[in-house]
Amino acid sequence: MRRIGIYVGAVGCGALASPHLAWAYIDPGTGATFIGNMGPLIVGIVGGGFAFLLKIFWHPIKRRFGSDKTKPQDPSSHE
Repeated sequence: MRRIGIYVGAVGCGALASPHLAWAYIDPGTGATFIGNMGPLIVGIVGGGFAFLLKIFWHPIKRRFGSDKTKPQDPSSHE
């Protein structure tokens, strides 16, 4: 498995280092497609960051604003 990774890496480096020209055509719709894909990408990144922060800070938020039912009760208050 490791040997395959070495071969893939060598071929990839060789392809990036080759001085051949690329005869490519970028049509006018490519820019619109690129810009059209940026909106959902940004929304996904922001939403993922929000979900990550909510996961980290969920229990402190719940303790501050909600009723915490996991608090141990004082045994002397039942007398």
